[in-house]
Amino acid sequence: MEHVFRPRANHAANAPCCDEVVAKRRAQEELDAAAAAATGEQDKARALTAAAAPVGIGAVAWEGCGKDASQVDAREQATMAVGTTREFVGSTVPSCGVNQKTRIPSLGRVSWRPSLQCMCHCRTSELAFSKMLSRRRKCRCSWRKVVVIVMVRLEQLYVPGVLLLISFLSFSSQLLFVYVEPGPLTTRQYIVFNSLIACLLICYARACLTDPGKIPTQWIPAAHDQKRWCRKCEAYKPPRAHHCKECARCITRMDHHCPWTVNCVSHRTFPHFIRFLFYCVIALSYCESLVWTRLAVLWEKRHWPAYHGPTHFELIHLFLLFIVNSLTLFALVLLLGRTVWGLGANMTTIEGWEVERHQSLLRRARAKGGFVTGVSGLQVRLERVEFPYDIGIWKNIACGMGSGNPFSWFWPFAATPTIVKGLAHETNDFNDEGVSWPPPDPDRVPMPKREPMEYQKENVPDFSARDELAAFKARQAQDIRRWESSANTTIRRRRTSFDSNARVVELPSDDEAESEHENTSTKAASAFTPGVLWRNAEGEQLKDFGVDETVDYYDTKDDDAAVCIIAVRHRHSASGECLTHTSRSADPFFPNSERTIYYCSLTSRMATSTTAAPDNWSSEAYSAAASFVPALATKVQQYLAPQPTDRILDIGCGDGPLTLALAAHLDPARGGAILGLDASPTMIAAAQRAASTAPAAHHSVATFHVHDCRSLAPAAVAHVGLAPASFDALFSNAALHWILRDAGAREGLFREALQLVRPGGRFVFEMGGAGNVAETHAALRMALAYRGVAWEAVDAADPWYFASERWMRGALEAAGWRVELVESEYRPTKLTDKNGGGGSGLEGWVRLMGAQFLQAVAEGEREGVVRDVCEAVKRCVEREDGTEWLGYVRLRGIARRPEA
Repeated sequence: MEHVFRPRANHAANAPCCDEVVAKRRAQEELDAAAAAATGEQDKARALTAAAAPVGIGAVAWEGCGKDASQVDAREQATMAVGTTREFVGSTVPSCGVNQKTRIPSLGRVSWRPSLQCMCHCRTSELAFSKMLSRRRKCRCSWRKVVVIVMVRLEQLYVPGVLLLISFLSFSSQLLFVYVEPGPLTTRQYIVFNSLIACLLICYARACLTDPGKIPTQWIPAAHDQKRWCRKCEAYKPPRAHHCKECARCITRMDHHCPWTVNCVSHRTFPHFIRFLFYCVIALSYCESLVWTRLAVLWEKRHWPAYHGPTHFELIHLFLLFIVNSLTLFALVLLLGRTVWGLGANMTTIEGWEVERHQSLLRRARAKGGFVTGVSGLQVRLERVEFPYDIGIWKNIACGMGSGNPFSWFWPFAATPTIVKGLAHETNDFNDEGVSWPPPDPDRVPMPKREPMEYQKENVPDFSARDELAAFKARQAQDIRRWESSANTTIRRRRTSFDSNARVVELPSDDEAESEHENTSTKAASAFTPGVLWRNAEGEQLKDFGVDETVDYYDTKDDDAAVCIIAVRHRHSASGECLTHTSRSADPFFPNSERTIYYCSLTSRMATSTTAAPDNWSSEAYSAAASFVPALATKVQQYLAPQPTDRILDIGCGDGPLTLALAAHLDPARGGAILGLDASPTMIAAAQRAASTAPAAHHSVATFHVHDCRSLAPAAVAHVGLAPASFDALFSNAALHWILRDAGAREGLFREALQLVRPGGRFVFEMGGAGNVAETHAALRMALAYRGVAWEAVDAADPWYFASERWMRGALEAAGWRVELVESEYRPTKLTDKNGGGGSGLEGWVRLMGAQFLQAVAEGEREGVVRDVCEAVKRCVEREDGTEWLGYVRLRGIARRPEA
């Protein structure tokens, strides 16, 4: 007998398309380069559109519906692709009506509802989900999806539910007491009860609305403190801080994330939270006594006729009030007792879990001679670590309540503790120096790096992407030919001795095989829970308190070498030193190489700000690298519309080409004049030379002075001869993003400028807006970070502040200006042509505009920074004809001083 296998006839139809794979890979490569360069949302959207443009959607087969994309209307495409798990090419489409593993090019930015994510990672929109249910289509995750939706919706009802419960127990009870013996409350009882309710509501509102605190980005731990690094916030976090997965940030002295307040119980919110629990227990106890008094009267008159007692509704209301009040009081008494115990021990809920975990490990180690075996198989010696923050009952309470004044512990309007107090905590010094808390968990120790085996050290040829793609296409073509030839052919083979009882079977289709594989993978994934698997006696894990276990708990070490280097940079920058250190590299890929890291402290970096920076400007270099800047300022000149009688102040005039162009519209005989100010003596000297060679009329109208425009106060501009209300218009082009880099200038510049123009005078400007030259800006910052410059020093060396429309409008209005127009424009700008030297093109632009960035590294490394930046952004800025274009974003505005 023969065993017969009948392959499915639709294998060829379901085979993956070579063109699709090629298009997806090409689009993915272009997308990665474009998306990496774009930091703003607009730049990212443009990068996605440009990268996905070469991909043809019409050539892709839509599995599950038997249509090409060209035959599917836009609404159906959006419905089928609305579950996209990524925003770029090659996204996975869920199986709500279409194949789970269909791969398609991106149809643009597709949004999905995170609340509709189910256990099997199938994501869809409410539209597609409702359509699936209306058509009675089956999805293996439909009912679980409904459960997730309901859970998410219930989370939004926690606070209204608490308020509804408070209203029922407090206000409806007072209404009931009017009709139930022994009668209404006395005046004293009303005052006491409602005062407790008012305190309760005030504390609850403060527990819900108070910000749990945000760790300052510039905060650096002291040299003797333990260094704890958050991989999600990319910043240091203080002792006792944890990363909350709900708040998506690190919280100082985090106790837990409370769902009933929808807020973290932290260093700042803990006093309000415990006061809320205290007044809840007191108010519920008082309400319980009032209800019990009425129940006692009812019990004494239980033998009386029914018409002498309360009505059925009042009786039901009374018993319901008693049951709900008693259960709520019982739960809150337990919670208050646990919280007060933690307050007395200066121990948060999370730290209590850590103490219990440590004791469990000690018991496990005691049975094995003081050693425990970690997941890596290593024997780890475990020693007892005492809880370090128990510093005495009085200090513990004062630390938790934020004050040592007992009256403020109970006062609902007590001040909220400042975030600064949560950055450092006193310890009892019971442990040896260098012992950290929480103690290291052997179950979280990473696996040690293993040396490669001998057979793994053989030289394997390194194929290029083109070779790999060609080999893949060849294998795919062979598979397609084999499937096509066997689609309608019966394959027969002689039956062997061990399958004599075999029957005719049918090979599973690709969809069934993938589904079975996914079910197996899902079961395997569900059997392994990432993070800390240990639970305490109550069955709780860290994630039950709101902690993000993937980045928290065991965060004193990090396998990422970049994080370690950043930690070293932060330590040296905090010490106030500036040094060059050459050390043996710890890079596992280059174990014998030497790395020179240039450390620059924040103090020394501030010396290179605009105040003390040397004059890096040159008229010749500016003309060679950025001559297009004044040439493209036609629109802002039109907004200014200079009149012959105008007196104009040009803020940041540079070498004066625009100043002289505006001078051509002014009539000196009628009082017209223009004054140019700039902080660079070199540029002012070039402007004066240009004015001397200009026509006599221009020379008499335009004057130039050296002045730091970050301050336009009367005392600061007295040497220039400026008087209040002496100008008809203020003008600035491509200068404000340099001036506003100083935070002090952002606060007072516009207010001081307002005093220089007459009532009704105008202020017209153009500057770099949010997202300006994003790719080059990011490359400059990363080039410094790669060479060991601390992030604080990188921020200090950054000479630009690219404001958004919203910020600019708010700043102008706050200074007293009446804003008429604030607009931004994405304007790709062609750089000057490369002439073979380093003063033009992209290289010249980086040298000129990024001069302050280059001063942050040693002089011998500056050429390397320029080279790295140019190589990093070359693919983004260079076009087919060899020209280089930067993604300029211009922010323009018109504002007027209100009439007196």
